[in-house]
Amino acid sequence: PVLELPDGCTYHVFISHKWATGQAQTHAIMRKIQLFMPDLKVWLDVDALEDLNQLEGSVDQSAVFVIYYSEGYFKSENCMRELYAAIKLNKPIIVLYKGNYSILDEMVQECISNCTGI
Repeated sequence: PVLELPDGCTYHVFISHKWATGQAQTHAIMRKIQLFMPDLKVWLDVDALEDLNQLEGSVDQSAVFVIYYSEGYFKSENCMRELYAAIKLNKPIIVLYKGNYSILDEMVQECISNCTGI
């Protein structure tokens, strides 16, 4: 497909994940998606992260914000910085997770306990 970038965006997608619990799965998913959509421009830490101080700017330069939820996501300071930036910038947000619907209850509880800056 033709993948146009909105004005002001460098990336189609920003992938947010907790390094300790979601890094391997996130990278595998994105590499597989890029096999089918090679022109998709993805902000992924291993490819694009140069300075932690630029996380919010990288979210701003992305058209869509994707959370890969794994345990501890909402306890991560950097994940929260990215998520709060996406909300503030009114980015479309997509949530990916591994498991059944019970994971959603866990995710909601973790968010309620840790998302105090929204």
